[in-house]
Amino acid sequence: MDLLSTRVNGHEIIYRTAGTRVNAPLVLLHGWGASSLYWEKACEDLLLHHHCIMPDLPGFGLSEKPRIDYSLDNLTTLFEGFLDRLELDQIDLVGHSMGSLIAIRAAVRNPDRIRRLCVINPPLRGWEALSAFHRFSLTPGIRCLMHLIMKTPFGRKWIAKDFTVETELKREYIDDLGRPTYRSGIQSILSLVDADSVPLIRKCKMPVLLVGTDKDQVISPSQKDLYPTGDNFQSVLINDAGHIPMVEKPEEFIQALSSFLIPSPASISS
Repeated sequence: MDLLSTRVNGHEIIYRTAGTRVNAPLVLLHGWGASSLYWEKACEDLLLHHHCIMPDLPGFGLSEKPRIDYSLDNLTTLFEGFLDRLELDQIDLVGHSMGSLIAIRAAVRNPDRIRRLCVINPPLRGWEALSAFHRFSLTPGIRCLMHLIMKTPFGRKWIAKDFTVETELKREYIDDLGRPTYRSGIQSILSLVDADSVPLIRKCKMPVLLVGTDKDQVISPSQKDLYPTGDNFQSVLINDAGHIPMVEKPEEFIQALSSFLIPSPASISS
């Protein structure tokens, strides 16, 4: 897997890429406090059929963390600039958690560019999407303390325990929690809290796969009741998994995603 960089609006974006170019490029967006490393396990199988491109979003992972606007809308604009820089005109797009909200916005704004969209545990309705603990952690004063806590190894490990049910995260994944600045981390999560993405995802005309899990301790189970239904929408529930199924249950996740990206002839004809 290659580690590359490009610049968008003067800001460096680090991204990983690997795989075959047989099918449309597959772009995968990580969630809040994470990085492209979180796709590592899933890509072991995806690389056989897809050219995978996994950016570290601005303000996260190894990408630059400039003093800019970290709202969902501006992160989407920067992501569109990333696609332009790599000259990616037709892609399949996957987003996890906060990354799913950026993916939804990109799909609505670029319907001819995004062939298929997959969102994983999307916090569709802002504030009510988050668990009680995560809402508490965002209250004024407490969020400053939480940011400082995540700068310590113990604090990061304590926060990361809610991400999975049984799987212990690799230290590299946990360390990603300490990489955002106060500005990039807090502005982006507050933008998520203020966002209602239900009307937006309903505007998507391309095929959409919504992947949920049954033991997510970050996103409320009520969010699954908001998943749209219709001819272009389908949903999958992965059991015995927490917030990050592509890490905890990679086989089940890959099976669901691969069936969606490359439908069997029988499913197409039906």
